[in-house]
Amino acid sequence: MTLTHKQKARPAAETAAKAVRSARGIFLAVAAALALMAAAPASSWCAERGKGDDNARYTINFVDVELSTLVKVISEITGKNFIYDTNLKGKVTVVSQARLTEDEAFNLFASALELKNFTLLPTAGAYKIVPSALIKQSGGKFVDEHTPALADESYVVRLITLEHISTAEALPVLRPFISRNGYLAAFGSRNALLAFDTALNVDKIAAIVRAVDVESEDVTPEIVYLKNARVEAIAPVLKQEEQRRSAAKGGAAAPGAQRLTVLPDKRLNAVVLLGPESQTREMRKLIEMLDLPSPETASAINVYYLENADAEEMAKVLEGLLKPKAASKQPGAPPIELPREFSGPIAITPDKTTNALVVMASPEDYKSLLSVIWKLDRRPKQVYVEAMITEVSIDKALELGNTWRYTGTKGGRPIAIGGLGTIDSSAVQSVMSGLAGLTVGGLGNFLSVPYTAPDGTVKTLSAPGFAMLFSLNQFKDVVNVLSTPHILTSDNIEAEIMVGENVPFLGQFERQPTTTNQPLLQSIQRKDVGITLRIKPKISEGGFVRLDIFQEISAVAPKTVASQAGATDLITTKRSARTEVVVQDRQTVVIGGLIQEKTTDNITKIPLLGDIPFIGSLFRYKKEEKRKTNLLVFITPYIIEDFEDLERLRNRKIEEFSEAMPPGGRPGAPTDRPPSQGGAEESGGSSGAAPAAGTAFTAAAAEPDLNDEFYEFY
Repeated sequence: MTLTHKQKARPAAETAAKAVRSARGIFLAVAAALALMAAAPASSWCAERGKGDDNARYTINFVDVELSTLVKVISEITGKNFIYDTNLKGKVTVVSQARLTEDEAFNLFASALELKNFTLLPTAGAYKIVPSALIKQSGGKFVDEHTPALADESYVVRLITLEHISTAEALPVLRPFISRNGYLAAFGSRNALLAFDTALNVDKIAAIVRAVDVESEDVTPEIVYLKNARVEAIAPVLKQEEQRRSAAKGGAAAPGAQRLTVLPDKRLNAVVLLGPESQTREMRKLIEMLDLPSPETASAINVYYLENADAEEMAKVLEGLLKPKAASKQPGAPPIELPREFSGPIAITPDKTTNALVVMASPEDYKSLLSVIWKLDRRPKQVYVEAMITEVSIDKALELGNTWRYTGTKGGRPIAIGGLGTIDSSAVQSVMSGLAGLTVGGLGNFLSVPYTAPDGTVKTLSAPGFAMLFSLNQFKDVVNVLSTPHILTSDNIEAEIMVGENVPFLGQFERQPTTTNQPLLQSIQRKDVGITLRIKPKISEGGFVRLDIFQEISAVAPKTVASQAGATDLITTKRSARTEVVVQDRQTVVIGGLIQEKTTDNITKIPLLGDIPFIGSLFRYKKEEKRKTNLLVFITPYIIEDFEDLERLRNRKIEEFSEAMPPGGRPGAPTDRPPSQGGAEESGGSSGAAPAAGTAFTAAAAEPDLNDEFYEFY
């Protein structure tokens, strides 16, 4: 901290008084500096006195200083009183390389408060510091045209009377200059405006009114927006040109005279021109000459490599932000309503090979674009969909009834241990052989069923769960699993699985009309026939997934059609469903109702005799069967938010595969198989003979041997 005081020779009494005031000033400066050093070592302020106390100059520098501390310093410098409460919080940084007067230091302080949404409210003998949002309720000092200009950020109220223009004409021009917390409205029927804003803004509005409220109709306001330069950079040149024009016309013009007024507006980065069309046209040309990009804002070429998003799609989104900018070039468009996010021209080119964006823009505009790119270039969520497409026979399902039971094998032949209903030996044999052919990857897991052996030990065996339902002989004519596709896709990206054949179909054929012996020209078209599942997931809030589902099953019908050329054309059957559902994560939705009726002719006959004409019908039997099937699609979505979810899903699938393929070598084998005992007594018949076809097995068929294999059906 430095403190200097220069004096000239004065009378002894005046010199003594000055010395006392100087000593007091030194003491106050030292005390304030010590307080600032304790609060913020990087902050300081110093005073330099010139010829007298009225010409004192101050240099103020603060880094992250509390507002309350800044209030005390400004109070020491200006001698003004301030009133504030505990809501005055926040830190600011003030850098002042130039020496400031007391008024300039006060205005700098008011600007710092406005930055933190606080405002100075003049009162009797002091200034109240209140939040800017409450300034309208708190009121402001009333001023008029005779009040000396305050030239600070304190709020004032002023009534501006209009003489030559109406309030309806003035309000659209003046409202863009009102600050966020200001107020401007027509006052009653007196053709006056009531303005409430900072003293600087109110003086600016009054200056605009003086310029436009004249008798001359040639004075029109015009706003010229800057594209490259900043308004504060070219404002001194425009002010000099305005003063030169005014001096050339003999000084300040009287009210009503045609003169040019230039008002720079930092908030809009624009220049307001008020005056005759001829003068505004010349000033507009000067502004266009000065509106050049500085070296700091010159265009540069940047390359940004995207990590997750697609470069072409990202370029389309960013180009959409630039379209309103191009609209400002259209004649007649109101420029005051257009956004001003970018200061210069921007060109965006996507590179598909490297998935990168080539952006030509100024550093300031490129920084603004990066904030948008970072938010859009996020790793998308994924959805894993498990599906099962089945055909359910309606007729067979009604005949099934309750035939659940426990079964096992003894001596290599199946036996029935207990349950409901009846089942023959061939059915049991089909069940047991079907256990060895279960397809891995079904929707169910294998169940570990405990049982107690005669020696008292507890053993376990593995029985297939839900997937086994579709391998049982009793169910094989009821439920037919067509496909169990699993799909992993990104959010809002369509995925498709197609299982089938590419079948040739007869297309167009052509023959020369003049010659009949000319060979036939025909074309063959190939189409996919089979099972198609197309899913597009959309993840919403709350763990819900919106699924756009398309499912189609097509097949070649056994019947054929003869074409005109003698060739054979194919007929296909198709069942499809398209729907959109909302499902919660890990919940299953069922889509069904596509019923198909099939007619089958079964002929049973005695060989040779059944083929004899006329009398062959006596030795054959014909039966017509109608079968109705219902197509059901089970779909379960899983939301994959990160790689940890994907890893857990992978581990679950590996575990299911391990359970389906135990060390025994085939699905469904017991995990704790006791050694086989040869020559064990067989149930229901003599040794070495299987039960006859049609034999009914009940719960009392035989005493079970717990060393045999058991399977529990669900």
